[in-house]
Amino acid sequence: MSSNRSNKNNSNTTTSSSISSSSSSSITSSNGNSKAVAAVPEEIAEQVDAFTAAVDNLEAMLNPLLKAPAADLRAKLADKPLELARLELALAFTANSMFWMYLNAQGTAPEDHPVKNELARIKHYMTKVKTATEKTIAHPRLDKAVTDRIIAHNISSPALSEKIKRKSKQQ
Repeated sequence: MSSNRSNKNNSNTTTSSSISSSSSSSITSSNGNSKAVAAVPEEIAEQVDAFTAAVDNLEAMLNPLLKAPAADLRAKLADKPLELARLELALAFTANSMFWMYLNAQGTAPEDHPVKNELARIKHYMTKVKTATEKTIAHPRLDKAVTDRIIAHNISSPALSEKIKRKSKQQ
């Protein structure tokens, strides 16, 4: 499957490099076939190149996840439920975002498609996981009344100790 994918990438690379030169009137695919096309405006060629680069970058980041069996990834993260949730949400968000881009490329308005609601739902759960992750980080807090009692108990001067105890009771 990955060799098929790399052939596809080679085809895309050849296509986009041929597209970026607006003076060429044909696109040559990796299998040697040529297709006649009209000159592509420079702006569109730049956008196609940027999109191709973004897809290549995304594929490079996802390859380690896609090559490993899902059961292995889940087993590694079994003792870390928040990390597992982040992984699942990232994969779901990526798949739905790619579908959003597919709909855009096909000329369909994704704002009217159920994928918009799915992306909103995934973002909501991402926020929940982020909040839960932040709560697991221990933030030290100082209880002033307890601190005053400890200091008062350990001070050798009875007058100072009484003053701190009275102040602590007033709070």
